[in-house]
Amino acid sequence: MIDSKLRGCDLVQMKIGDFVSGGQIRTRAIVMQRKAGRPVQFERLPDARASLLAWLERRGGTVDEFVFPGPVAHFVSAGAFAYPAPSGTDVR
Repeated sequence: MIDSKLRGCDLVQMKIGDFVSGGQIRTRAIVMQRKAGRPVQFERLPDARASLLAWLERRGGTVDEFVFPGPVAHFVSAGAFAYPAPSGTDVR
């Protein structure tokens, strides 16, 4: 768990470099709150560090990329499921 005063909009703006240093998950971080404009320091507990490490190993990426990337190009909206897909269409 990441226990902090961060909003979702702050979390999704975090980059891999905010979490990782020298191949290790940092135990603490300081992030600027977007709405309040104040720095917030928070600690990542051991379970959170293990989960983050597993996610980042699976996800890959560089220190300049977002930890939690946005939707990918093949995203299908919930409304698309209201209609049958054309034959032979891959809607994964």
